Amino acid sequence: MKYKINLIIQKKIPSKNILLKWINWLNNSRVSKFSSRSFIKHTITSQKKFVKQRITDKNCKLFLIKYLNLYIGVIELTNIEYKNKNCEIRYLIGNPSLWGKGLASESIKLASKYAFKRLKIKTIYADTHQDNLASQKVLKKNNFKIQGRIKKFFSGKAKARDKIIFVKNKK
Repeated sequence: MKYKINLIIQKKIPSKNILLKWINWLNNSRVSKFSSRSFIKHTITSQKKFVKQRITDKNCKLFLIKYLNLYIGVIELTNIEYKNKNCEIRYLIGNPSLWGKGLASESIKLASKYAFKRLKIKTIYADTHQDNLASQKVLKKNNFKIQGRIKKFFSGKAKARDKIIFVKNKK
């Protein structure tokens, strides 16, 4: 099913209400389970600093994801290499009740289109934790292919887990 998703590029720090919603997602262990920033206690100050860094970085494009006029997540094209024509994509749908509905997939589709057409990128890459099957499914649905695996990349308190690397090339 196709949903009407809008990606709003961020050129300034979002409103306090949006930041608070975003912070709640980041501080929710279920939502941030596979995030590299999941062990950080997020605050208004830290989130403003993060967003400011992203919107002033010429190698990053940060988007708010809107669905039915509600802010539901974020998507980021980062580590943009204009010379080599590649970038990384990262994404988050913050409300678990919206997971599994195709919203992340549609958001990735739109952000990929932006990267290929507007930024003239030829390759987009992403990585997932080996246990993040939902994210892997979303990437595969968007024609990302598994490019490799880094064994035992995640080695916190639990059993070491692999990082899976996905790539999508412009057709």
